[in-house]
Amino acid sequence: MSYNAIQREAREILLGSADEPPATEQEARLIETIELQEDERLLAERFDPAEAAQVHKIRENRARRMAQRQGLQLIKSRRRDPRAIDFGGFMLVNAYTNSVAEGGSPWPFSMSIDQIEERLLR
Repeated sequence: MSYNAIQREAREILLGSADEPPATEQEARLIETIELQEDERLLAERFDPAEAAQVHKIRENRARRMAQRQGLQLIKSRRRDPRAIDFGGFMLVNAYTNSVAEGGSPWPFSMSIDQIEERLLR
């Protein structure tokens, strides 16, 4: 399902119909909020878990390339237990000194993919 199809479906759920123009200013603001705040990965998670996993992997690979260009290495926790504190977490390691740059405190692999992207875009 494409991003536009998901967006139309979300609009239909919230407003009743995607083809009708917004009747009030409040509905227009609601549509604008949906378009600005609900990004691709959140809508994909709501409607298609397989697409959400694909979007997450794409973001992870993009972050790996950004880290590599900055002399860092992105490492993901290998923990398989979803109840573990570091499950699915990330850490940035300096590729030259092999020391932890980010994500080692308060516990190893403590950063999410959102925090990693934010750090790499600074």
